[in-house]
Parts: sequence; C-alpha cells; structure tokens
Amino acid sequence: MFHHAQNYPLIPTVKNGTRLHPQNNLCSEEHTRNIYDLYMTRELVRNEYNEVRGFYRLHAKNPHTLDMALVYDIECPKCGNLLKQVGHCLNDHELGLYACRVCDKKKGGF
Repeated sequence: MFHHAQNYPLIPTVKNGTRLHPQNNLCSEEHTRNIYDLYMTRELVRNEYNEVRGFYRLHAKNPHTLDMALVYDIECPKCGNLLKQVGHCLNDHELGLYACRVCDKKKGGF
C-alpha cells in the first residue's frame, strides 16, 4: 500500500444528516483529524497483477462501532455519486474502505 495522497473532510449535506459531502483540503492529515469529526483519505493499492487502484478510507475523530460506521452515505470527491463500501473497518477510528462504481468504470479510475 502507498501513503495517503490527499484527505477530504466530510460535511453533512443536511444538518445532522448521514449523507456526507467531501471537501477538498490541502491541510495535513493530522490537522484535518484534529478539526473534523469525519474525513476520508485516498489510498492507492497495488494488486497481484501490478495494477494500482484508488480507494477512500473513512476516518473518525471519535470512536465508532461497526453499526455507527455503516450509517453514512458518502459522495465521491471526483464525480459526486455515492461511494460503495468495499473493505472493512480496521479499528474504531479507521473505518471502511470505499470505491466509486462510476469512476472505476472509467478508464484509469483515479
């Protein structure tokens, strides 16, 4: 796995809502983690065929149970369609791994 290239603070689209809209952010991940309750990082993963795919990892400032982590609908930072969870939570702060079906269908994805 490669390093995190970019982070995206997540803002509810309605007050106290579970649909989250990503914001572009040039701040460090540490700064983002200190300010925002929820954010995503972009992760690049190389598979067994030496192909690189991009994913998004959801992070939470406050501990989340699995049920809490599953309630969010997150928009893709690139195209705005909803992301699909494709990987499990690593712990109570590093939550699910997400991919965009729309961007994945485009040549090159990321």
